[in-house]
Amino acid sequence: VYPTQIINEKVKETIESDMVHESAHALEFVFLNRNVNYKNTLQKEQAWNSCNEAEKIVLEAFNNLRAKGIIKGTKLNDLIKDISGYASINNSEALAEAFSDCFINGNNAHEMSKEIKRLVDAKLRG
Repeated sequence: VYPTQIINEKVKETIESDMVHESAHALEFVFLNRNVNYKNTLQKEQAWNSCNEAEKIVLEAFNNLRAKGIIKGTKLNDLIKDISGYASINNSEALAEAFSDCFINGNNAHEMSKEIKRLVDAKLRG
């Protein structure tokens, strides 16, 4: 039996949400490989280790929510910590935890999580 672990009052981790989390990392890797600015394996490795692609998405989500007036005065780090404590490790984990949040909580997921997922979905289509 896989134990359920409470990450915060909104997100509960399950084996399914773990799989969604790890799949989000795979999507991040897709974006990394689509980026023609990385000329070789070393550049891709450095970009992966720096969470470059996830950072772009997380920052775009933050800026979109700010522009819409949804997060007036809220700091990016606070929004990420609200998703989960683990999300605050780095932007890659923030992206992956956002997917878990959306999977578990659906329409009740954090606004930041929903916007990150929306951006990823749009980028996959485009």
